[in-house]
Amino acid sequence: MTMGELMQHREFWATHDIEGIPQSFIYQIGDLINSEVKFDTTDNMFHVYTHFVSILQQAEYIHGISSVMNPQIADVLSERIVAGVPVELVVSHSVREGLIQEPFKDKILALQRYAHFKVWMVDEPLSLGITVTDKHLSLGLNKKSTAVYDSSADLYSSDPRARDWAERLFRYYRDRAALLEIK
Repeated sequence: MTMGELMQHREFWATHDIEGIPQSFIYQIGDLINSEVKFDTTDNMFHVYTHFVSILQQAEYIHGISSVMNPQIADVLSERIVAGVPVELVVSHSVREGLIQEPFKDKILALQRYAHFKVWMVDEPLSLGITVTDKHLSLGLNKKSTAVYDSSADLYSSDPRARDWAERLFRYYRDRAALLEIK
């Protein structure tokens, strides 16, 4: 299954850095075999972003690991939290530093009153972005050539095995993290 997944999405795996995925999860990457890769194109420069936002808007819960920040995604997450959707995020120390700056700080402070919103921080670098909901998985990685997060390509799946894999990965990082409080 692992080889099948790597061959099925060989361009994605060949051009992206898997360093942020722990070894034990690499061995189980075959669970993603029923996934598809979405790319931005010249005809649709925001294909990945638009698809990602639709996943967030459909979610009954959101678990995410993030190595990057985006004010527009923060706005979508804020709307979902206010609507009562449980959201838990795991971020790196560098993302935490960004969260205590504007335009993020006021948003985080306003959302801290919601018991169903939690941000966790790990002390290790993160080089992936993963979002798992009750319906979908979205996985983004850094480009090998630049070591920068590639927002123009994500691996998506609604397959339960893929979502379970992503949920286990989320819990792996959350269990290594400390609950973050911003003041």
